[in-house]
Amino acid sequence: MAIINLGVDGGNNLGKVAGPHGATMFNSLMGEYKPNNLREGKLFDDDMVWEYLNNGTRGIAGEFVKYETKKGLSGTKKSMSKNHPQAGMRVLLGIVWYIEQFNITQREFNIGTLNTIGAIKLNGNQDKVEMQERLLGEHSLIVNDTRYDFRIHNVGVFPETAVAGLSDPVDDIHHVIELGSGQTGMATLLKSKYIAERSDTLSFGLQNGVTDNYGEIARRLTERAEELDWEQDELTRLCGGGAKVSALVKEIRDAFGSHLPILRPKLRLLDGRVIEEDPIYANSIAVQRLMEKKFGVVA
Repeated sequence: MAIINLGVDGGNNLGKVAGPHGATMFNSLMGEYKPNNLREGKLFDDDMVWEYLNNGTRGIAGEFVKYETKKGLSGTKKSMSKNHPQAGMRVLLGIVWYIEQFNITQREFNIGTLNTIGAIKLNGNQDKVEMQERLLGEHSLIVNDTRYDFRIHNVGVFPETAVAGLSDPVDDIHHVIELGSGQTGMATLLKSKYIAERSDTLSFGLQNGVTDNYGEIARRLTERAEELDWEQDELTRLCGGGAKVSALVKEIRDAFGSHLPILRPKLRLLDGRVIEEDPIYANSIAVQRLMEKKFGVVA
């Protein structure tokens, strides 16, 4: 029996999934179910009307949530911790999305997913245990009138941002800044080990309404880097969706006074090729690699 190792980064706005067939993303905005959702067909390619048959809950996900849900994003839960049912559903929808995008016939998976550094510091191992319990086992969903049944055999929960550095490992002490939509992660690694005391999750992102001033974001990052004892001569890499925003990257580089390189995650495919992917996939590729390392590569 072939068990596929997937890495799923269930972001508030974009879900990212990496596996041996490739990497893909979907709009992960969440909203309340209404009987008329998609009655006249999809508005966008990643629109999903779903029903989770394990407990009978229903909802919608995708770009059209902004138009179907009152006040746009009111159905999307944004939290420091990813230990909540909506985050779990994003992981399950990510699996369905991967199945569809790569025409996968297998229905057996090991899943690597994420929790924030801030939540891990606050809640310790409790979140991890509860997230694993939520995801392990048999799952049945109906998404856009198609039924999906699959089993999750093993679940790994890893520190967001910190693990991203492992998508393109560096032995020396170094830092990763993940520029996300809802939060910003700052992590320190040494020989692929995460140093909690020099890492943190900041409660602002590019789309959470706290600030859209790139100069202010850069200033806050440099202040927190000093508080975390980051040294200017230590390598710092950028990843996440914000790493693709050239104006933001310039402000951060200017504020740090150095050229901070973009982290380019490397994904190994079924045919043995290793490809360089978009920095937005750094977390999902890293956790997929860790699941492969622990449970083996799909033949």
